Amino acid sequence: MLGFGNGRDFTVQIQILYKHVYDPALIAASIEARRLGDTGNNFPHEVEHYEWPSNHLIGEEIMKNAAPKTRQEALEVVRGWLREGNGGKPHPWAAMESYTRWQHYTAEMGYDYIGCELGANVSVYNLSVAFTRGAAKQYDKSRGLGNVSAWFVDYSLWNWLGMVNYSGDPDFFSHARRRKSLTPVSGQGINQCRRGYYLIYMSGAQWLINEGGGESSFYPELEADGYYKLSPHGEVNRDFYDFVCRHPDRGETIVPIALVLNHDHGLPYGHWKEEHLVFEALPQTAGDRMINDLFQTVYSTAYSTWPMESVGQQITAPYGDVFDVLTHEADPAVLADYPALILAGDIAFSDQDKQKYMEYVANGGTLLLHAMYAEAFPAFPEGKGRVIRYDKVEELKDILPALLCDLLPVTVDGDVETIVNRNDRGIVVTLINNNGVVKPWDSDAVFDSAGTRTVTVTYTGEGDVTAASEWVSDTALPATKVQTVEIAPGDVKIIEFVVK
Repeated sequence: MLGFGNGRDFTVQIQILYKHVYDPALIAASIEARRLGDTGNNFPHEVEHYEWPSNHLIGEEIMKNAAPKTRQEALEVVRGWLREGNGGKPHPWAAMESYTRWQHYTAEMGYDYIGCELGANVSVYNLSVAFTRGAAKQYDKSRGLGNVSAWFVDYSLWNWLGMVNYSGDPDFFSHARRRKSLTPVSGQGINQCRRGYYLIYMSGAQWLINEGGGESSFYPELEADGYYKLSPHGEVNRDFYDFVCRHPDRGETIVPIALVLNHDHGLPYGHWKEEHLVFEALPQTAGDRMINDLFQTVYSTAYSTWPMESVGQQITAPYGDVFDVLTHEADPAVLADYPALILAGDIAFSDQDKQKYMEYVANGGTLLLHAMYAEAFPAFPEGKGRVIRYDKVEELKDILPALLCDLLPVTVDGDVETIVNRNDRGIVVTLINNNGVVKPWDSDAVFDSAGTRTVTVTYTGEGDVTAASEWVSDTALPATKVQTVEIAPGDVKIIEFVVK
């Protein structure tokens, strides 16, 4: 994966967009002087499809004109649009999706860099990450599986009709529809950004594009040293970049379960309701509703809501951020990376597909199989793995806790978002408290102390814990397998267990 010459496997790009108030050259110099990001190591290529397909109106224009009758016809429309958009252009190609989760389609079309947008009005950040990271693995160039070299996240500072603005100029951004609130407390708040940045980094992204971060990081006034004065957003960017530089050893995110969907899922735009159309063109089926039920079970009901006042954006998944999303065409080598698989959707299994999943179980994998697939898989030969059959998606609520106890080297007792990584020294556990903080799109965040959480993390893996520390504050902890911390609303703590 890309390192961009900075000695790490992660790059922070502070993007400069709105140039009529600030001096772009001075912003770039101020970013470097204030150490907010990796100057000189910007995005490796122009993003041909930025915020696709929402900005390009796939549903309203392209699909309406094409009028596909089947999923395959609709998927070919998408492929044709992607093919036309890059026709004749040299590689590398890059695409970043906004409200849909169609990363596997850009990946299969040979894109080098695939990404997703967080912030704005995107719901369930964790799920967008799971789609993007899963697609990058499924089409990983380094393994000869496709052309994807890395995956990225664009963090947008918009929220509904608000955008953060420290310039004092009411015409800071000229988009008329979005002029309703352009103030220092509009759009994505500093706490939202901070939590999102830690999610992105510890989830394994190769780089973060801070959309509009150049202007939002500064007041228009100059300090005595001749550089722009840091804004509250700038202070968050500085502190996060400092954290990344202090802790480049995040290791690999442990993702034990893949959610495997039919390749032609065409998930509807944004949040999902029953009236929404597959590929923005076709009615939903029982398989689609099964996917919806699955996401609501392993993430939250926020998947089916439009996120307002930050609720439903970065959420606390009941089982932790432990899932990737693949499609059923994934190579056996990719499936083997996951100790467990959950199949979902209208999967038309070929004989080769059936053999692939039976071999997955024979080689030691755990396959969670809905009754919908009983005809395709009436029986499995004896092997090292196991098949867990269930009739209703809600039964996973009883199955997953015990399964994850076997698959993860830690347990976490507490209502917080959890990400688990393994580095060369041991295990790193990220704890993000999404409780007790609400950020309206046009005013400051509101904190409720009742959202404070006491969290106990227990190392259950092999070996002895010889040291422990909290990374955000760089505080040493007792060298014990059990760590208990108190996390304020909207705060982040990251615990490393050093294991011998």
